Amino acid sequence: MTKEEWIEFYKSVNGREPSQEEIDAAQASGVFSPDEQQANSNQQAQASQTEVNPNAVQADPRSENMAHPQAQVQAADLTSSQAFAGQMQAGISGMQTPVNQLPKKKTKLVWKILALVVIVVLILGAGGGGFTWWHYKSGDIRGTWEMTESLYYNKKKKKWESRLKDYTKLNEVYTEVMTIDKDNQIKNTSFTVMTSEYDYTFVPFSNKYRSFRRVDQWNRKIETSMSKSDYRKMVSKTAYKELSHTSKSDIEDLIKSDVNSVYDYQESYQIKENKLTISRKDKKGKVVSKITYKKLSKSQANQRKEDFKKAEYDSEHNY
Repeated sequence: MTKEEWIEFYKSVNGREPSQEEIDAAQASGVFSPDEQQANSNQQAQASQTEVNPNAVQADPRSENMAHPQAQVQAADLTSSQAFAGQMQAGISGMQTPVNQLPKKKTKLVWKILALVVIVVLILGAGGGGFTWWHYKSGDIRGTWEMTESLYYNKKKKKWESRLKDYTKLNEVYTEVMTIDKDNQIKNTSFTVMTSEYDYTFVPFSNKYRSFRRVDQWNRKIETSMSKSDYRKMVSKTAYKELSHTSKSDIEDLIKSDVNSVYDYQESYQIKENKLTISRKDKKGKVVSKITYKKLSKSQANQRKEDFKKAEYDSEHNY
């Protein structure tokens, strides 16, 4: 191959021009042919050696130690894609006929194939990084979400039923909002308005819990960010404070039920545009509930905050 061909291949592998020292080293090792003047002097020297000893077998010094761009690539701290190309070059150099002794057309073809391999590896690497970014980004559910449906599996009836419809049958309106902050921490707030005989607003004491769940954005899961014992302490403290007129046994039953409802299940989510569905599985891996949310705009989220302030006020002045 010519000096120009070797330089072009070197640039395709390393992304830069070779230094003069690298060019000299490659030429000395026989990677490419010297210029015409140098070639003529070499031919004359070989001819004179033949006349002195016509029976001597002339050894090609290039076959003893053939250098190629892989040597320079390795010295320049290869990237993963360039290392792959270097391995391909090493495999070709192990063939019976060295690359620099192949016919000119075959030599060009070999270098073109190697350059194509490098390009393909770079494209695949960029594509893999793009998929990783897309997968993580598409799992982003930060913002404010309002419940639109809550389904649970009724084991006795062996069918799915709507919890919101259950509230409607009791002349009650249930509202729940889930907020996910910039750190993927989750906060749920809810209230119920009973309208059977007179308006009565109920706000559960769980609204006072600090955030104890977080989003695993990569795996599309909802995880607890608090140990079971710490969660129980938080629930107990809040329950005994808010339910001071309730018997201790009833409070303990509520605490146990609350803790089990969190740690006996696993939650995962799916998102499609502005619709979020959280599925809950029991210890056997069976889906037992599905909750659907819609994403609220900033103005809608602010309105829900005002609704909750009013609900808290009404709840405190029910009597």
